[in-house]
Amino acid sequence: MDDSFYNGIYHRYKNPVLTREHIPLFWRYDLDMDSNPFFQERLGVNAVMNSGAIELDGKFYLVARVEGNDVARIFNSAVMPYEDGFIGVFRGEQNNGIPYIYMGRSKDAIHWDFEEEKIPFVDQEGKSFMPVYAYDPRLVKVEDTYYIIWCQDFYGAAIGMAKTQDFKTFTRIENPFLPFNRNAVLFPRKINGNFCLLSRPSDSGHTPFGDIFLSESPDMVYWGKHRHVMGKGSE
Repeated sequence: MDDSFYNGIYHRYKNPVLTREHIPLFWRYDLDMDSNPFFQERLGVNAVMNSGAIELDGKFYLVARVEGNDVARIFNSAVMPYEDGFIGVFRGEQNNGIPYIYMGRSKDAIHWDFEEEKIPFVDQEGKSFMPVYAYDPRLVKVEDTYYIIWCQDFYGAAIGMAKTQDFKTFTRIENPFLPFNRNAVLFPRKINGNFCLLSRPSDSGHTPFGDIFLSESPDMVYWGKHRHVMGKGSE
């Protein structure tokens, strides 16, 4: 053990087998002068941990968990074709457990480049309007506008929405419903002139019920004509 280090929680080995310093430079940096002329780091690594080890043909192999500087995990993606490739919005969970929404781009929908900063949502006047947290995003195009829908805090779990036409400016629009509600899905086209949205009303926790409702809106502001679509099965 390294006797010079102890933070009250854990010790540190003097000669660890694998650390963030072992991350290959070509993982952390795009080494192409044309695409990264200022040599900016694209993947900051905070820690390497929880390795699985195996011996094979006289060699030892490690499979390790790699934790980024700010975002510990990225998952629950929503992806669609855009221009000459693909674009997506992703749940990025911070090291402190708080989730936000990040954007990524890809040529083939397999290899992704993620924005380092969370999506900068603004209000109708262009002022910063960030949710307390945001997770499980959806991405839908209706006519000439892209809509991002997610779950957020609004005096409890509630549905958040924003729109963009260029993936540069993301303008928040009104929350469709009161809490508690989550897991909204916007239809990719209007029906009889109205936007249509599926949602799952819930309670303040991870609800044991999961009924789905359909709602309509002429303008993405006022929602009504709520209809029950399905409930949980008997088993």
